[in-house]
Order: sequence, then C-alpha cells, then structure tokens
Amino acid sequence: MNRQAALLSIDTPIRLSAGAHSALIAPQAGGRVLSLSSARRGGGGGQPHHWLAPITAHQWLNSEWPKGGCYPLVPFSNRVRGARFTFDDADHQLATFDGQAHALHGYGQYVAWQVDACSDNAVSLSYTHREGDSGWPWAFQATQTLILDADGLTLAMRLRNLSADAMPAGFGFHPYFSADQVSLSADWRWPHDSEEIALRREPAVARERVHGRTAEGYTEYCSGWDGHARLAWHNGAHLEMAADPVFDHLVVHCAPGRDYLCLEPVTHVSDAFNLAQAGAPATGLRRLAPEQDMQGHVTLRLQPN
Repeated sequence: MNRQAALLSIDTPIRLSAGAHSALIAPQAGGRVLSLSSARRGGGGGQPHHWLAPITAHQWLNSEWPKGGCYPLVPFSNRVRGARFTFDDADHQLATFDGQAHALHGYGQYVAWQVDACSDNAVSLSYTHREGDSGWPWAFQATQTLILDADGLTLAMRLRNLSADAMPAGFGFHPYFSADQVSLSADWRWPHDSEEIALRREPAVARERVHGRTAEGYTEYCSGWDGHARLAWHNGAHLEMAADPVFDHLVVHCAPGRDYLCLEPVTHVSDAFNLAQAGAPATGLRRLAPEQDMQGHVTLRLQPN
C-alpha cells in the first residue's frame, strides 16, 4: 500500500521566548520545533547556543524530512516491520512511502497541526487522524503543548482514541541534539537487526552509560531508564532531560558523519506491535479503549555556557 508524499512548507513559524531562551515552532510542517537556543552567559552580542540542530529549510517533501529540530512520534514511534501487524486477531497493513520497507515514526510529523492556543512562551497544537487514513484503521487525536520558561522547554503529549474499538498506541519525541555526548542509566537493552528493528530484550551490560558521536554511527534501544539523562557540549553547556514514567523507553541514535546526537524518549520499543504479539515482555505497547487517553511530558532544562 503506497502512501502519497506531500510538500510541507513553513509560512510563518511561531516564536516562543522566555528569558535567555527562544524556540521556533512550525505547526504546518509536522508540529515541529525548528530550533531551540539560548543567549550565552555574559552577553556581548555573541552567537546563541543552539541545543538542537536547527532546521533552516523552508519546505520539503514529508517523505524526506530535514534531520534537525524535534518532531512528534504518534501513535507509534520508530518502525513497524513490513508495515504489518496483528491486533485483536485482525491483520493490518499500513501505507508506506515509495521505497520504504517499514512503517516509520507514526503520522504526526508528516502533516500540518492546528494551533489551538498560543502565547509569548507557549503553544498548544492538535492533530486529528481519520479512520483508515494511510492504513491506520483507528481515529485519534494527538495534542502537543510546548512551554518555554526560564528553566527551559517542556514538551507534553496527549493521545486519545476516538474510535469505537480499542487501538494499540504509543508516542514520543524525536529531538536532534547538537550535543557531543549523553549520560544515562538504563536496566535493559534491545539488540536490533541491520534495519534497526528490535529483536529481544536483554539486561544492560552496564547500567550507567555514556554515548557520544562517532564517525561510524550507531542506534541503541534502551528501556527501564530512570527518566533522567544529561547531554553535554564541549563548550561547557549542558542540558538535563527529565521524562515522565510513561516514557519508559529511550532511543540513542548517532548517524554516521552527522553533527547531531538523537536522544528520543518514547513509550515503546521499535516494532513493539509485532514483538508484543509474539509474546515479548515489556515492549511498552499500550492499549487504548474507546475515548481513553494517555499522556506525558518531557522537560529540557537548559544550562548555557
């Protein structure tokens, strides 16, 4: 089942400001955070510190998005193997873009979001998915609330099942940090195949870990983390991530030769739908009854140099 690519364009981004911090949001281009920056301590008119690799493009095909900023993952994160899965004894085939073997990253980042409320330092966005659109047979509504204050940025997500039947569910955020390394603690790791699809859960070799950028790149799936991670930059800036318990899973991704390090708080592991169906434990897959919702937030506390 093919999914038609569409052009996403940024007309007028929304600027949030709070103290030394500022962010640009593009509701019409996947509900993205285009940039997040802070004035450097001491002023002096220097360049701001960019916490995320900023997106400078003004338009792109949603099948080939720019690798920067931060976008929402909903109603699932990462991959669904072969874009197929079984739920409540029914088989489902999801639509994919040409050349894409697996369903990837849900639907939120590929579409325009509606602006429900906006102020100088906060914005609330929503996206309503129709039953059957792109092969996903359930209707749902996703809401993002982005709040910038003197401490940093809070990203909140709420997902509600609008269908008459239960649906599988999950969500997350996909930030492209400009950081040099990240420190975290996690109890479990999920080895993956060559297509970055998780295979099983294993105890972590070391609970306390440090990941940095490498020339060859890597992807690691973690779970059972404590919801706290610290990102560091060589110039002395650092960022503290704090995530609600619903984000029990975490993806660390470093692309070969790129200038970003992804640290993605998510509610389930890659291919959770099929792993759960096969009996794998603790995949993080949620089941939402009609009109039921799930929600959680992630806070990024910013400490510029």
